[in-house]
Amino acid sequence: AMETFNKAKADFEAKKVTALSEAQTTISDNQSKINELDSKINQMKNEGLNTPDSNYKLGNMDYVSLLDQKSLDELAAKIRSGGAGNKWGHPDQCLAFAYSYGKWIDGSTNTPINGNRVAGKYPDAGGYKEASGSQAQMLAEVKRQLDQGKPVVIHVNGSSDTSRHYVTVVGYNANAGKSLTQNDLLILDTYDGKVEGMGTQGSRHMISGKATGRQYDYQLYVRA
Repeated sequence: AMETFNKAKADFEAKKVTALSEAQTTISDNQSKINELDSKINQMKNEGLNTPDSNYKLGNMDYVSLLDQKSLDELAAKIRSGGAGNKWGHPDQCLAFAYSYGKWIDGSTNTPINGNRVAGKYPDAGGYKEASGSQAQMLAEVKRQLDQGKPVVIHVNGSSDTSRHYVTVVGYNANAGKSLTQNDLLILDTYDGKVEGMGTQGSRHMISGKATGRQYDYQLYVRA
């Protein structure tokens, strides 16, 4: 009887060890799956705006935009409706209006500005800070700001590569991945209120301030 008891006890202990080992393996496997899922979620956050899905289509390009198609098109139409010199847009006050477009988009103001006031000399210019550096550095910063839901004002060509102009970046190519080129950017142009692509996708491209006789390199303004 004692021999039978000892054998049963040994079998029980062996099964307990096996069950414990299997449970630990299952826990380890589940943790690995959780870690893998967390990694994918973080990757999606790093590679897109608030969602990896595109919400604005222009030509053959799908963009991830701070505003959906309807809202951005309505804002652009409002800007274009008054023509040059009105309170919504003015070709000679591009930086001033680029500031305001950003504030209209992020919801911090909905008040039109006076096209006769000079950029930086009125309240709507507040809340922005300047950054400059290489084109790659500026593009990385554009993506970082957009991923946080913040529009960006960037320095681009005007009527030529030696004249400066400012536009508001509102999104980027949904298929761009982690690193952007200027061809991936979606802008709201302060000259005519049109939503356009950049680089090979439109008429605007990034230029250095040095090309226009200034001391700074590539330049942008971000919300402070």
